[in-house]
Amino acid sequence: MSAGHSGALPLRGRRILITRARDQAGAFADLLREQGAEILLAPAIRIEPPDSWAAVDEAIAGLDRFALVIFTSANGVEAFARRLEDRGGRLTDLHAPLVAIGPRTADALARRGLRVDLLPESYRAEGIVDALRDHDPRGREVLIPRAQEARDLLIVELEKRGARVTVAPVYRTRRDEGSREPLIRTLEAGGLDMVTFTASSTVAHFLDLLGPERAFSLMKGVKVACIGPITADAARARGLTPDLIPARYTIPDLAEAIVRYFSRREDGDDRGV
Repeated sequence: MSAGHSGALPLRGRRILITRARDQAGAFADLLREQGAEILLAPAIRIEPPDSWAAVDEAIAGLDRFALVIFTSANGVEAFARRLEDRGGRLTDLHAPLVAIGPRTADALARRGLRVDLLPESYRAEGIVDALRDHDPRGREVLIPRAQEARDLLIVELEKRGARVTVAPVYRTRRDEGSREPLIRTLEAGGLDMVTFTASSTVAHFLDLLGPERAFSLMKGVKVACIGPITADAARARGLTPDLIPARYTIPDLAEAIVRYFSRREDGDDRGV
């Protein structure tokens, strides 16, 4: 990202809160700090192993039967790769065509020596469904290593078209209880410009940490940034109004959208992005 036209850092003086898991917040925080923002970390979630590895281990034992493997997050790539290694395999043992939901997921596969065969134009489950329109999955085995808690749209649509889908939960998200008191203190102190949400789970757990009776009074006047429409829908369902959603659903694009949002406000244009 580049600084504003005057050369000044466009986020100087802005205080922005990041709710994603602590070990995944660094790159996003760095992008915003480079533009002058003061970053507050209050992880709403933490990433944990799934309740059971049974479905994953069964899939690993029969990897050759899958005609397509779909990864819906970089977390899914890393967790599945680690489980494969624990079971004596490697991610490069996958020989089926690979689908990644977005560029970050594709990069995670590339770091492990794999090339993505299909990347949708829209980085969400609906985009994968659209990208597979010209592919006949009838009778084919499809593997989806993913979060334990996730939308079933992709599964439903593939099964409608005759695919045999195996869902392999490789991680789960849980509320990070350690963030509760620091988060409440931060919001009570005021002066926070924006809260960012990078997944539906961050919305739900963030609001649960605040508590339903306090959440909206504490959030009064604080802008809300969501990485994409699914996360934005989750925010609206819980009573929040998203102020910005980037056109592309990636962390760099979200950071760029935040820069544009505050740059326009300073220029007297409150339309957002």
